[in-house]
Amino acid sequence: MDNISLVRKFWQLFDQGKFRQTEALLDCNLSVVWPTSRERYNDRESFLVMNEAFPGVWDFTIERIIESSATQVTCVVYVKSEGFEDSYYANSFIDITAGKISYIETYWATLDKQPDWREKYSERY
Repeated sequence: MDNISLVRKFWQLFDQGKFRQTEALLDCNLSVVWPTSRERYNDRESFLVMNEAFPGVWDFTIERIIESSATQVTCVVYVKSEGFEDSYYANSFIDITAGKISYIETYWATLDKQPDWREKYSERY
């Protein structure tokens, strides 16, 4: 499987809530870092257990995905849940080693309201 397909499959399984099925896509020594909340998961199992325990049912929609190099994929994923008011963008840098995801660094961003002072400079969409 090529790198883009591997990362797409990972997010598709997350979108279906099939976290445990991603195990085959993830290196056993997976490292996951979320700098915005200062969290680190030092292995595949701790990352999967956390996602299985995470409250709510979440939708993951790939907005953009790019193969940055032969061993890295960069993607932006829109994440929302009907049970939660906020939605997020997961901006991830994903390293692939020997056909498996070995490192994920994700910067989580929430949707913001445009400040009033910037309204005259941009168009809202």
